[in-house]
Formats: sequence, C-alpha cells, structure tokens
Amino acid sequence: MRAIVAERLNSRFREGGPSESLLSAGVLLHQFDGLLFDVDRTGKPWQQRTFFSAHLINRKLPALPSGQIPLFSQTGAGVVLAPSARVSCAYHADGMSASRTCHLAELNSSSRRCVEGCWSPGGPDWCDEKRQISLNWHRPADACAWPPSKLAQMLRAQTQQPAHYNEVVVDGKQWETELPTSIEAVFFLRSDVQRNRTSRTAVYDGRRLAAATSFSGRLTLRHRSPPRECLGPKHLLYSKECSRARAEVKARYLHSNLLSYFKLQASMLPLLELNPFSWVNPFSSVHTVSSPTA
Repeated sequence: MRAIVAERLNSRFREGGPSESLLSAGVLLHQFDGLLFDVDRTGKPWQQRTFFSAHLINRKLPALPSGQIPLFSQTGAGVVLAPSARVSCAYHADGMSASRTCHLAELNSSSRRCVEGCWSPGGPDWCDEKRQISLNWHRPADACAWPPSKLAQMLRAQTQQPAHYNEVVVDGKQWETELPTSIEAVFFLRSDVQRNRTSRTAVYDGRRLAAATSFSGRLTLRHRSPPRECLGPKHLLYSKECSRARAEVKARYLHSNLLSYFKLQASMLPLLELNPFSWVNPFSSVHTVSSPTA
C-alpha cells in the first residue's frame, strides 16, 4: 500500500502542470515551519490554524541552480497534502503569507473581504497577466497574490522567474475538518548520513522513545535524536546532510503521533522519502517502526 501511494504521487509529479485543479497541478507539500505541527495541550499532533503555507511541485517547474526540485526547504521534512485542500490564494515565489493576517474588523467586513494569508495593506492585491511580470521578489511583502481561480497562471509565472519555490495558502479550518484524509503521507528528504548508517532504527530504541514521549504518551516534536555522525564538531550540526537527518527523526515522530492519534495503520498513512534530485520518481516508501500506544 505504501508503494502504491508513492507511485501515485510520482505519477502526479510527472504529469502535473499548470492547472486550476490541485489534482492536475502536481503534488502539494507542507514542510515544517514551526507553526502547524506540534503537540498541543489536548494531545493533538498539530496546532489549530486559520491558514498555513504549502507549495506545489511538478516536473515542469524549473530546477534550482543545484539541479534540485524547488522546495521551501532543502533540508526540512513535512507532509503531502491531499488535493482536496481549499486554496485561498497562491504566489509564484515566497509571498510571506504569515505576515498577511487580517484584523478582526476586516474579517467581519463583508465589503472588504479580507482573506487570511492573502491580504496586503490597504486591501486585496491580486495578480494579473500584466502585473506579475514586473514583480520584484527581493521585496516579497509587496507581492501580489493569485486567486484560486488562477492557479495555472501562477505556475506559468513561476517558470518566468525561476530559481524559487511557489507558495500556496491553504484554508486551515477546512484542512483540519478533513483530517486524517487531508494528509496523504508524511515525508522527509533523502539523507546520505542516515542512509549510510548500519542501523536506521538505532534512534528508536526503547530508552530514547521513553525519553521522547510527552505527558500524553505521544512523541513530541521538541525531542530529537540526531545520528551519531552529526554529534561531532560544531560545524557538522549545520551541514545540510545532518539537517536532513535530524528532520527525518522529526518526521518519524510526527508519523508515529498521527498513527497513534487517529488509530491508523502505516499503510493508511505512509512515511515516504523524497529525493530532491529525482525528476522521475522522487517519492519512495521507507521502513517504519511500530508507533507507541498512548
């Protein structure tokens, strides 16, 4: 089942392109940004948000100078969002949506129609065919936003200003209502440090799992066990490979928490590896360990 999910996402990545439909536009990812996923006071592995950021990837997008798929983070892990997600707006680069919040009066005013994550000072500022060409992405706070009906144009605009990821603002309330089906998979980026280890499950021995459990019995994202290779000289702690290895631990913790919270089998919500250098089959299934019980 995990391999089936990986192949479905790979097919969507290869065949995706400019489209108003998320299903046809590629694969929608959210990478950890410290805002959406954490264990809250009720024991839920996520925080309630009115909106959050994601980004679309597909084979037709221009590669980064390194040859990698344009991701929000080249080290961070995250989740694959289901194409049923409700898009509030999108940017063909980083739109700094976290700072585009609405005041209470704006939210209650039907005339101004403030949209969280898409709002600019003075009112909504929508992109069009003429305006998007001249945007200066050195000042993302000044960027216009593409409405959901112009998702295809956003992706076309990204190809004209390459070497950057896009940003898709997702309705957090609707996404939370549809959990767990609003998440297709949890993923982490391929790390050669972890791949070369003799035992990938060493960081999940009983003592470390016990030390990393929260008051509710679930794993907390605040506790991480990076590989031994990343615990040496200080400069190694900031290397890309070690950052990816630590992110893998975080992804496995979240995956375990989600399985425990929703009482799911790993085949229903798989853990996948994403190779950012692969433009044919970037997703692959990986081994998972049993989740702890609450």
